[in-house]
Amino acid sequence: MKMARKHTMSFTDAAMITCYANDYGWEKAMEEWIIAQFLPGDTLVAISSSGESKNILNATRKAKEMKGKVITLSGFNKDNSLSKLGDVNIVVPVRSFGIVENFHSMVLHIILDDLHM
Repeated sequence: MKMARKHTMSFTDAAMITCYANDYGWEKAMEEWIIAQFLPGDTLVAISSSGESKNILNATRKAKEMKGKVITLSGFNKDNSLSKLGDVNIVVPVRSFGIVENFHSMVLHIILDDLHM
């Protein structure tokens, strides 16, 4: 939010994660959070190292359904499920969590630096 000077939301609030997971189950928790917070025209940055995390896939589909834009960051297999859902899809075709996550971090910093300029 600080760097991009944009309204942002991150799925990092432990109480909210627990609340949604308890009420809707882990696979639907982020999708329900999207329903509560996402607005048409918003952009979701969906990140899953494998590209197969059901909770991320469900949230991504919901964001698209709600007329949002989606950027996906995934890894492992270039044809993973998440890589087919975004308006922009970035895949790191390496089977190492550490390498995939570090590359994703670098991409996010590049995006923020570009928005900040």
